[in-house]
Amino acid sequence: MSLLVIEKLEKYWHDFILSFPWAIDLDGAVVASYPKLPYYEPNHAATINVNEDAVADLWERIVKYPSARGFSSMWFRVTPLTHPPSLQAFLAKHGCHRDFEMSVMTFKSNRVVDAVSHEGEIKEISEGEISVWKTHQNNQHAVHPLE
Repeated sequence: MSLLVIEKLEKYWHDFILSFPWAIDLDGAVVASYPKLPYYEPNHAATINVNEDAVADLWERIVKYPSARGFSSMWFRVTPLTHPPSLQAFLAKHGCHRDFEMSVMTFKSNRVVDAVSHEGEIKEISEGEISVWKTHQNNQHAVHPLE
């Protein structure tokens, strides 16, 4: 994946997070914290980009936000554009661990079809038939208990 594509994805993610009413821009990271939904997307810091000497200060500002909202955990989204590169080591030093890894595959169509197909049927399946989502394993995202 080219750096340009990663930059576009990061810009999208930054704007997406800030679309939540429970998100803020901390000047160096965007942070979302919504304790009623205790999973990754509504409770994480992303688009982290600060100088090495500003990491500790940003860390303090990030962990205060969910703590003030009554939540004891925070995920940190780490990508190839996360800066500084030493952030993963900093997070590990402060009790974070890799939680899960997500990868995205995109396909470009030659032509967009506007019409929705009404063919097909909805069928209930058992949980054992679902093999698609096994995403909560070995990731570059870190979670930190704030307790």
